[in-house]
Amino acid sequence: MITNILASLFFVHFLIEVYGLPMRLRKGLRMPPERRIKPFDCQYCLSAWVALILYFCPLIASEIVLLVFGSAYLSKFIK
Repeated sequence: MITNILASLFFVHFLIEVYGLPMRLRKGLRMPPERRIKPFDCQYCLSAWVALILYFCPLIASEIVLLVFGSAYLSKFIK
């Protein structure tokens, strides 16, 4: 269970902060910047949905997501 929670947090942090998913969606859909695209611009909402999806996936999928995005997140502190 902790694996799913951490994997979803790191994955969503990457999507929103690093990749810029909300900005890319607004640009692709030609929406004004002040308009919200919920749950894609909310870290809390999107991490809950991703955790639910990872709950129904095999444990190996959660571990892979945790390993890849967790190590990327922690690498900025180790430099």
